[in-house]
Amino acid sequence: MTYRVDKAYERSEAIILAFDIGTTHTAVSFSHASPGERPDVRSVIKWPGQPEASGESKIPTIVAYQDGEAKYFGAEAREFLEDDDYEIARWFKVISLLHY
Repeated sequence: MTYRVDKAYERSEAIILAFDIGTTHTAVSFSHASPGERPDVRSVIKWPGQPEASGESKIPTIVAYQDGEAKYFGAEAREFLEDDDYEIARWFKVISLLHY
């Protein structure tokens, strides 16, 4: 998915990333902004572990750890939910709010 910003970008050239980390799903958008140009903002719609034609702009907010190291993220991490060799981090947004 792409949309164009209405007004020209006035700062120095930049690559801009935006992360929306939700409780159950995460989305990422990005833009290459050049001075005097109206930047296009694009959403990431292809993620590892998702079906080729899904076109989903969000992935599950899940991380699979093995021996303390993050190994798989999003749709790929779902495959390890029942695997005792992996620790699964999910719902961490809710957990962090409970500890606030």
